[in-house]
Amino acid sequence: MRALAALLVLGACGDNIGPTAVPLLSGPAAINVTDDGQTLVMTRGPREMLRFAASAFQIGTVDDLDSGASFDPFYLFVDNAPAPPDGFAWHEVDRLRVVASSAQRLLLAADFDGGTGTIEITPSAPGNFALVFAGRGAGDPVAFLRVQAGVDATEAFYGLGEWPDGIEHRGKLRPMQIEADLTLESSNNENHVPVPLLIGTRGWGIFAKSVYPGVFDVARESDTQVDIAFGTGGASKDGLELFLFSAEEPLDVLRSYHEVAGFPGLPAEWAYGPLLWRDENEDQAQVLDDIVQIRTRDLATSGIWFDRPYATGVNTFDWDPAKFPAPMTMLAALHAAGLRYGIWHAPYVAAADNDMDQAPVQHDYAEAQGYFPPLVGVTVNQWGKPIDFTNPDAYAWWQQNLRTYTETYSVEGFKLDYGEDVVLGIAGARVPWKFADGSDERTMHYGYTMLYHQIYRETLSGTGAFLLTRTGRWGDQVKGPIIWPGDLAADLSHVGDPIAGSSGKSVGGLPTALAFGLGLSASGFPFYASDTGGYRRSPPNNEAWLRWVQASTVWSAMQVGNSAGDMPWEFTTANGRTTASLDIYRRYARLHMRLFPYTWSYAARIAITGHPIARPLGLAYPQLGQHPADQWLFGEHLYVAPVITPGATSRTLFLPLGKWLDWWTGAELIGGAEITAQADLATLPLYIARGGIVPMLRETIDTLAPTTDPSVDSFGNDTGMLVVRVAPGPELTTFYLFDGSILTQSENGRALTFEPSMQPRFTGAVLFEKIATPAKPVRVLNGATELTERADYAALLAAADGWFWDSTSTGGTLWIKVPGAAAITVQ
Repeated sequence: MRALAALLVLGACGDNIGPTAVPLLSGPAAINVTDDGQTLVMTRGPREMLRFAASAFQIGTVDDLDSGASFDPFYLFVDNAPAPPDGFAWHEVDRLRVVASSAQRLLLAADFDGGTGTIEITPSAPGNFALVFAGRGAGDPVAFLRVQAGVDATEAFYGLGEWPDGIEHRGKLRPMQIEADLTLESSNNENHVPVPLLIGTRGWGIFAKSVYPGVFDVARESDTQVDIAFGTGGASKDGLELFLFSAEEPLDVLRSYHEVAGFPGLPAEWAYGPLLWRDENEDQAQVLDDIVQIRTRDLATSGIWFDRPYATGVNTFDWDPAKFPAPMTMLAALHAAGLRYGIWHAPYVAAADNDMDQAPVQHDYAEAQGYFPPLVGVTVNQWGKPIDFTNPDAYAWWQQNLRTYTETYSVEGFKLDYGEDVVLGIAGARVPWKFADGSDERTMHYGYTMLYHQIYRETLSGTGAFLLTRTGRWGDQVKGPIIWPGDLAADLSHVGDPIAGSSGKSVGGLPTALAFGLGLSASGFPFYASDTGGYRRSPPNNEAWLRWVQASTVWSAMQVGNSAGDMPWEFTTANGRTTASLDIYRRYARLHMRLFPYTWSYAARIAITGHPIARPLGLAYPQLGQHPADQWLFGEHLYVAPVITPGATSRTLFLPLGKWLDWWTGAELIGGAEITAQADLATLPLYIARGGIVPMLRETIDTLAPTTDPSVDSFGNDTGMLVVRVAPGPELTTFYLFDGSILTQSENGRALTFEPSMQPRFTGAVLFEKIATPAKPVRVLNGATELTERADYAALLAAADGWFWDSTSTGGTLWIKVPGAAAITVQ
């Protein structure tokens, strides 16, 4: 504000031209002022990234900041919108005047027809800039700040959080808060995790670091313009802060974003799953039987959670003795079987629940102590007012209650539901809230989510925890949440599809789940797990369930359950499952768990590269011009394209550039083109890149969590043998394990190495599984030592080292086993 005050004095001195603008530099990027002084151009080397004309900076004035309007800018852009706030008007910058200019700072005065403002730009990191735009009206107060960025007419756009209708945003209007959508069965736009980060496929990003309501109009009115507006209200004088990122590749923009907003934290390893849950557990006997079924049916599982109701009321911080007479016995049995556990929670204490005659003591105490917000708007849950976490006493009380679970009952994680009551309003009209710290809904639509998740994260282990959350905001990723997208349809419908027997439209099933997950990956939230099978109108039929199981296999987490409460081994007329269905589930659940070293290695490298684990094709390979929301790269070496069409036994997909091998058969395919994949109900289209290295756990793995049952094969007890699938390629490829160890392959897989780190997690044998090897080798050496050929695969596993070649497996497979460090030569 000192800069703005100085400029007001400067403006009173007449037409002061000011100093000449010089290029503002930030590593390989620059911002230049055009010769006429009226346009800012951001470049990276020879490439133009973004362009801002003087008129791109606008303020929106109103008659009164206390008029009752929500200042939600979304309603300034939608068709058939309600009337804007009284006296609303946009004011464009008439001209820009350079006040201060150097290679490290550019300060511009902005003249409006109804006020004045400043634009200050400074380097933030190599290739990136911070831009703060502040403005004030000559008389009327400013309620909105707006910036329009000139973009290329051919590029595509990613980021902005989770959206049900796709992952590429050209032509879309994307609000940065939940909005009503009465056409959908959920009555809202399902945007539980808005992220004000937009990435262009030419290699730039814009992040609006704001907690106020915002909207991105993404090349909707003009194919060369992105329109960004925020309802900053009384904070308009402080300005709108935008970070402008540039990178050689669009995927690299995410590292710059994380440097500003925070790098994602890692969940607990066991939270990778698979995790099983019932919508409602009947009683303790059922839980104990589920443990038996999981282990006797050989279902790879590392945890469960208890959904509601399990307590005597909503958040009474106990276990219902009528259902769970001996909870410690039950929880000990889970741990013994190598199963970790979490519980459902929400930020409420109900006045009454189910058939209770009186309010729980927690509710009465919270009411008496003033632990609810002083002013409550419209609640969108069935239990009442949320706890006011801005009140330090309420925060401490809630956390003390939570420790009843985490310390007394060793609860290791939480599924955090709801907490979305604090919305801006309805159709542009304000629904006021007030919190103990003086904040209201205009910032707490963002802040409440952050506090809600923070209080639970602080209660859990500092080295990784299980937080499964339906909501998220920028910056929330540092807590390591796994996002689940809420209550999707238990079918293969797309968002907006008609619902049989209803006038509403579907929120979407599996296709929506995939779009949500990929959108989040492109927005800084790398950990994701939808309800496998969906939720609304459960149970899913057998086809939808199995297709969802396959898709969930190749994600950063896997959780399995639906509102019907069916476990994988429970066959009903409604779900149509059979023993064949269970066999398919068993195979994919174990594949998911076996992929843990591969997945977790990419999770660990987010702190280095910023790259997510699941990567949209169009973001990783923008030159292809393909933007599917149902296909993705999983790390660098896997590509997956689940079947999402009812009745289909094949699908078309677009393979990335390069050569790829079918995961199941070893058949080679050429990328950069569309192919048709055959995929019966048991088959997921899955591919490994030529040169790809995929480290996995052993075939017998049952759980990632420790166990006291010797019959359960546990990674937590024994990391065991590392299995490394290799798709031979001519170039040297390297894989960095999450423990610091290094794997390489080269010379079409004839040279393989394993270099353990100084503190390796994997200290046992290494089994290389070199697929697409049609010819039997003459000999195999580890260093100078020739390894022994074994009679069959079983004999190889039983031996300390050796090799075995099978001509019938995945195009011919060569297995090579060594006791540790390896420098293998295949001749």
